[in-house]
Amino acid sequence: MALLGYDTSAEDVLLKPEIRQDLHYLTRFIIAKHHLAHTKKNPNYVGGEIMPKKSTSTEVNEVQTNPAGDEKEIEKLNRLLASVLDYLSDDEVEEIDIEYLLTNTEGLREWWDQYRESNRKKIEEEIKKSLGELSLEELESIHDKIKEKE
Repeated sequence: MALLGYDTSAEDVLLKPEIRQDLHYLTRFIIAKHHLAHTKKNPNYVGGEIMPKKSTSTEVNEVQTNPAGDEKEIEKLNRLLASVLDYLSDDEVEEIDIEYLLTNTEGLREWWDQYRESNRKKIEEEIKKSLGELSLEELESIHDKIKEKE
């Protein structure tokens, strides 16, 4: 009998710990895949049972309105990506001009500004964390730049 790559008898399955362990892992893997498949199909699937979902009218409205909004956002992002890739793949373009892309791709500048603003908090946190690693001269230089802005 060939089981999990082992050429062994049925009795050996019970006796050899490495075979039992492989069977155990295989069983856990199959169960996990089963649960994952059902969870993807139905988010209310928990531990082998489908749990009832409490719904409110606002949740129903959100579910009905979000797919259309998501589809429009996906279409917009696909269009922006296609425009950028068209520009980048153009053999006549010798030097990539970001400003040209932002100016001549409808909606790209607005998307880029929104992205940068949403990323602002992350940048601020990274700066705060790195301040302790800077030398006194570097900190003074940053301090001077801040004073110049005021």
